[in-house]
Amino acid sequence: MRLFTYGTLILPAVVVAVIGRRPDGAAAVLPGFARYRILGEEFPGLVPCEGAMTDGVLYDGLDRHELALTDRFEGAWYERVTAKVSRAGMRVGAFVYVVRQEYRDILSSEPWDMEKYARQFRKAPHAATLSRRLAVAKEV
Repeated sequence: MRLFTYGTLILPAVVVAVIGRRPDGAAAVLPGFARYRILGEEFPGLVPCEGAMTDGVLYDGLDRHELALTDRFEGAWYERVTAKVSRAGMRVGAFVYVVRQEYRDILSSEPWDMEKYARQFRKAPHAATLSRRLAVAKEV
């Protein structure tokens, strides 16, 4: 199964920590969705947005257990849906996590910055938040 990632799971260290391995992945774009920073957090949320394009990584070959682990990692704010992703000029189906309608008020108006996140990745406050999310994912 395919999973399009647009936030923390783009980083190989995070995806390995969540599912226990680094699946095959390639750069991809998700049309019709926009990525924003979650208020008070370091990670983003994705929502439908006409005309928007979100870049990310498309992982191939995930199994059901690995998707269950990513479900736990993403938590209650998100739901896994299917979408069409553009990869190497082709559109393919994939799962993607979007912010549930009832939680959209947690989104800031600030677009999420991957480079800023990557710089923050190893800092103590962020590492503690990520560690809590990883611990929840491993409880499956």
